[in-house]
Amino acid sequence: MSTRPRLVTASAAPSQRCGACHSHTMCLAASASGANPGTADAPPTLTLNKGQRVFGSGTPFDCLYLLCEGECKTERGIGDGQTQVTGFYQPGEILGLDALAGDSYCSDAIALSECTLCRLPYGALLAAMGRLPALRAQFQQLMGSEIARLQANLLLLGHARAPRRLAALLLDLASRRAAPGRMCKRFRLSMSREDIAAYLGLSGESVSRLLSALRADGVLRVRNREIELLDVARLRRLAAPEALA
Repeated sequence: MSTRPRLVTASAAPSQRCGACHSHTMCLAASASGANPGTADAPPTLTLNKGQRVFGSGTPFDCLYLLCEGECKTERGIGDGQTQVTGFYQPGEILGLDALAGDSYCSDAIALSECTLCRLPYGALLAAMGRLPALRAQFQQLMGSEIARLQANLLLLGHARAPRRLAALLLDLASRRAAPGRMCKRFRLSMSREDIAAYLGLSGESVSRLLSALRADGVLRVRNREIELLDVARLRRLAAPEALA
């Protein structure tokens, strides 16, 4: 699974309120909202508790959301009361991009933990991109990278065996929780085993069994939702295309 890109702006110093945000160095919210750098102005924010919705499928689209703190998931109903998890989101990532194809959101976005998000009104974002060519080019790059990520995930879920799917997800989460080019070897899974199963197209029992096998093989340490990667090289071999054979 490819790493979802993060947005970074070359705007001036963040506002006082934004200065405490963990994502302010990768944020386009101030540019999109017209906030005045160095003042108490800041883009409108949304704070949610675990389980609350950022937006719901079918509701009118008016803005994108930059996740500043916490983690979220997106999911879509697939009939018979079942849902397919379509993505996990980390700080610095954008929710709602799939709504650009129409007038409403295509999925439910749900907080996996206590979250803070900045609202990016789409009209204001378009105006900001008109003023700032670099921002426009960056957003276009983001869209292209998002399409490439979705295609890679389709290939993985359509052709990879279960161990490779889980190994790829763990590596993806580890890389997205660290600085670019690095990897976080110890992290907490905010999502449940059922969420992981619904994302990978597996059963919850399969996910638990695979995690147990990786732990028994010394690839990782698991304690409830705490994950520590002990053998990254072996995990990468499991996630490689050759592991399909």
